[in-house]
Amino acid sequence: MAREKLYIVLDNFSPHKHPIVRAWATANDIELVFLPTYGSWFNWIESEFTALRYFVLNHTDHRSHSEQNAAIGAYIRWHNTRAEPKTNSVEGRAVHRVVFSCAVWRPALDKAGVPRGRENGMHALRHFYASVLLDAGESIKALSEYLGHHDPGFTLRTYTHLMPSSERRTREAVNRAFEDGPKSDDGPTTAQGA
Repeated sequence: MAREKLYIVLDNFSPHKHPIVRAWATANDIELVFLPTYGSWFNWIESEFTALRYFVLNHTDHRSHSEQNAAIGAYIRWHNTRAEPKTNSVEGRAVHRVVFSCAVWRPALDKAGVPRGRENGMHALRHFYASVLLDAGESIKALSEYLGHHDPGFTLRTYTHLMPSSERRTREAVNRAFEDGPKSDDGPTTAQGA
């Protein structure tokens, strides 16, 4: 069975960069991805530490590290069964595109050796997102809301070239309606025979 590389996102805290930690990560096919200095707020795991500390560690007197580790493990298992995907920042707002671009996107481009520029920038990623949704059949109205456009007409004018051919859709709809032939004797001759 082929192993997959695991990427761990963490802050620039100096122990994370210790040669022993780096050697362990390399030996286990793990890549450590460091957030920029003062960018740890972007690592959503940090918001989980408050709940862990509150529910597991505060006002406790664990008799050993093993007992404490068992309590932490039990909390994490319980929490993971109820966890939902995070879609907002720790502060409850959508992640700002400039922050994401500077803190995540550009460093990722650099690391992958992809040249920076408009064709590989956040705006291109936004257009790709829109084209994927339209190809999947998402409505212009919904896409307009997802992109933050105030006018669905603007979204339609911008992405109309990506819309599936209405001629093809019309033809397919009519073909589906007549796939099995008429379901009854109703038709032009039925009225004449009455």
